[in-house]
Amino acid sequence: MKKIIILCTVLGLMVLNSGCTVRSAVDIQRPELKSKRKTKKINWSTREQMENLIGNPPGVFMVLFVDPEERQSMKSIELVSRIGKADEISLLNLREQWVLSIFQQMELESAPMLLILDPQNDDGSKDMIGYSAIKTYLTGMRQK
Repeated sequence: MKKIIILCTVLGLMVLNSGCTVRSAVDIQRPELKSKRKTKKINWSTREQMENLIGNPPGVFMVLFVDPEERQSMKSIELVSRIGKADEISLLNLREQWVLSIFQQMELESAPMLLILDPQNDDGSKDMIGYSAIKTYLTGMRQK
């Protein structure tokens, strides 16, 4: 529940302060990741879509934080698409300032990270860090 509250608060503050900028921690710490590598077309979730999702949650929902320049993140995105969960999981690009700001304010540290949020349950948030954990969770979910 704490993660849901933080996510809602951060998104609300971002709407109010939409003119502010945050320099990417990825760019500061590892500038070599700023490559011109072409990636497949990915349907990233927008800030507006996330605000609507948070404002009117459909029940349990999933958010996948990824850095499109990292291999594990791209494997996670491909997995989501391959197993048919693309419509159920919001993909957030850590190269976008508003996403990076949320990631940092929620004190998250590693990508890819899948957050499973349940606004109806105080203990209803889980997180999976890394491709292997995400794959295990999502493929196990698919088999149920």
